[in-house]
Amino acid sequence: MDFSPFASRCISKSQSSWHGAILPPASLAVNTKTPDPFIPLDPFIPLVPTVTIKEMAGDIAKAIRWVHDHAGQYGGDPDRIFVMGHSAGVQLAALVCTDDCYLKQEGLSLSIIRGCVPVDGDTYDVPMQIRTVEQRRADIYRRKFGDEASQMDLSPVTHVAKGKFIPRFLILHVAHHPETKAQSQRLATALAEAGISAKAFPAEGKNHTTINADLGLPGDGATEALFEFVRSSLNQ
Repeated sequence: MDFSPFASRCISKSQSSWHGAILPPASLAVNTKTPDPFIPLDPFIPLVPTVTIKEMAGDIAKAIRWVHDHAGQYGGDPDRIFVMGHSAGVQLAALVCTDDCYLKQEGLSLSIIRGCVPVDGDTYDVPMQIRTVEQRRADIYRRKFGDEASQMDLSPVTHVAKGKFIPRFLILHVAHHPETKAQSQRLATALAEAGISAKAFPAEGKNHTTINADLGLPGDGATEALFEFVRSSLNQ
C-alpha cells in the first residue's frame, strides 16, 4: 500500500531495531481462521539516525491516519483498528497508543484504536531499562533515546492516564526473559492502575524471534490469547 503523505520517505527493509531498519506494527499470519477477517498492514518508516524516535512515532500516526481514511476501500472498518508491534516496534506502537499527541497531530483521537498488542518489548519504561542493563547497552539506549527528559517522554508508561481513551492492551512477552517480562509487567501495572484493561501474557517455549514469527499458527498460545483479546475487544 502506498502511504502517499510520506511515501517518498519510506523504506522496504525490515529488522527489529530503531537503527537501520524497523518492523513497526506487526502483521498477523493469514492462514488461520479468525472470528473476524484481518487486513494486516506493515508500514516501513525512516530510521535513526535519519530521523528521531519521536519522528518515527509521528510516522506511525500517519500510517494509522491513512488506514483510518482508506480502510473502507479494502473492506475494513476504520473504527476497528488494532495496533501491534514487535521488538523495537513495540515501543512505537505502545507510545502512539498512550501518548495522544501523535494521533492528535493527525486530527484523530485514541478512541479509534480498539486494542494495542505489543510483542516482547523492553522499553515501555526507558529509564528503567537503562538502569537494568550493562553500561555498553545503556550507552546505546542513551544515544537513541536522548537525555533523561527525552527518555521519559518516549516511555509509554509516562503517558498512561485516565480519560484519554487509551485502548485495551494485551502485552505478549517471552515467559522467562527477565527484561521483557519486567517491562511488560511494568506497563500492565501502570495501565491497570489507571483503570485501563491490560494483561501481560507470558508465552512459554518462545524466544524473541519465535514469539512473533509463530503468531497465527494453530495451537500457538500467544495466538489464542491474541484472538480472544480481539474478540472481547470488538464486543466492548
